[in-house]
Amino acid sequence: MATVDEPPPNLTAVVLTHIVDSNFDSSRGAIKADLAGKIVYDDPNVFRRLCVSAHEDRLVNRSAESLKTYCAVDINLLKELVAKASFKSVEILEQEENDDKANNQEKDRRSGNHGSVEEKKMYPPLVRDYLDGFFFLPLNILYQMRLFAHIVQFNQTIGRRKFENTSGMLKADEQHMFGFPSASPDITISLEGVDAAGSKNWHHRDAFGEVKPTKKQGPKPATGGTILPIVTQCADYARLFMSARPFMLFCVGILIFGTEFCVGIFDRDGITFSPNYDMFEDTETLVRVVRSLACELTINEIGLDPTVKLLTDEETKALTGQNVYPSAVVSCAGRDLCTIGPPIWSSVSLLGRGTNVWCTKEYVLDKDQIPRLRGNKMIMKTAWRNSGRTPESDIYKAIEEDQYPKGLARFEFGGDVLFPLSRFPITVRNLRNEPHQNLLIHSNATPVLHRLVLSTIGRPMWDYQSEFDLLCGFRDSIRGESSLFGGWVSSLTIS
Repeated sequence: MATVDEPPPNLTAVVLTHIVDSNFDSSRGAIKADLAGKIVYDDPNVFRRLCVSAHEDRLVNRSAESLKTYCAVDINLLKELVAKASFKSVEILEQEENDDKANNQEKDRRSGNHGSVEEKKMYPPLVRDYLDGFFFLPLNILYQMRLFAHIVQFNQTIGRRKFENTSGMLKADEQHMFGFPSASPDITISLEGVDAAGSKNWHHRDAFGEVKPTKKQGPKPATGGTILPIVTQCADYARLFMSARPFMLFCVGILIFGTEFCVGIFDRDGITFSPNYDMFEDTETLVRVVRSLACELTINEIGLDPTVKLLTDEETKALTGQNVYPSAVVSCAGRDLCTIGPPIWSSVSLLGRGTNVWCTKEYVLDKDQIPRLRGNKMIMKTAWRNSGRTPESDIYKAIEEDQYPKGLARFEFGGDVLFPLSRFPITVRNLRNEPHQNLLIHSNATPVLHRLVLSTIGRPMWDYQSEFDLLCGFRDSIRGESSLFGGWVSSLTIS
């Protein structure tokens, strides 16, 4: 709910102050401007992507009836809170949230779920009381769980994930997250076995949720072109989530406003929202959504790049010798690469290129099928390109060796990233729709996932050791760009 500025963990206060200073209001103002024309409401494809129709009807109906019976007290409490909040205007409710944030004495670290009185009272009946060892509990105890936990664990289901109230501010304490504001979505959706309540890291979350106490605070405006606060707030969380987890192609958020809810999918070209449903009139739909997110969907189905395999801490340590940050095996142009350490750079923007840069080595299996890293370190850059523009890899390939500009990084291999099964390019359009299609099918541009590998390993400009070192970096950058711009490459294709 809240956002609090922090100094970056790895940079001095002097270096890059203009980059790492973060302002809550200005950030969300910029997000609001960027989202103009980029939001789709009432899109049934959202539920198709969440596979909500895959659940057995009989189980869904039984779960919905059980919820209404055994969680009647919580349901009535939520309805009373919503009714009470509905007498207040949206402006008053937003002001109460801001006042609650301003009056919080622990806002820098521990707390974070700020809102009106009614909103904060909605958290416990929605997302509290997940029980370990519930198979051994009598049914009268099992059915005392709150709404989302009841849905997830109904029929003695072991869910992949759990819904929890976010217990405090999520901090920017990972190496690639300098300049992140601390933030706290109301609901955390994380894997079972992950201590999301104790961890403040974004990469321990798989999805998030946001709560507002009235229906009038939902995402869909009464008049076209208006972007409401809950939309920019969730988009802000989405950009931080996707920057902290750079291999997520999109992320999912569940929005609760009064007794109604919807699901938003946030990607590099905007937001698509599902139709709105009432939790207690369309309870079967709520059951389907919650069980999809908690019990059924794999991490790839809620956003992870299908060409990426995340490694465990043990696998990371064995391959790279470090376990500061989990490694991943990434496919690129028919070869596999293993990331080493945290990203060198990860974009904090939601829309646009979403660039992330990593140090990698080639990943191979030896004669005994044991994973090994081979060769020199290389730089892997992944970014979304406009389908109407020339791919960066094509520009590199077109440069003659005897004309290779000084100051330009050396290209090894790369290109557009393809879905492993269909072999069509990974685009926002293909992520949103089925079946997958080639770029040539449509004339309208769409973001395309593009990945390339460079043998040149440089250093960030802010790591300069002297003024001479800094000036040499500027000189090489200018030389590289002027060589390209002076030839046949448009300045708009230089990054």
